[in-house]
Amino acid sequence: MTIRVDCKSLHAGGNDRLIPRAMNIDAPETWRTALTDREREIAGLAAQGLGNQEIARRLGLAQGTVRFQVHNILRKLGLKNRADLS
Repeated sequence: MTIRVDCKSLHAGGNDRLIPRAMNIDAPETWRTALTDREREIAGLAAQGLGNQEIARRLGLAQGTVRFQVHNILRKLGLKNRADLS
């Protein structure tokens, strides 16, 4: 199964990262510095439409941890809800 997400590519220091287009962040550095590696990983999965339970299962985390991380991601990026990630 292939999942396609409308993303733009960010090339930074040799690391290619995908950033959901809905994130209205002018400077790519903001995306990289605002979120931890784990938050970027969770944001990417949430942007693909995965729910907290599935993200938790894939990453071996508690569902409450994922919920907390998603809350932090939205707050840090100034987004209103997780739909804004996609």
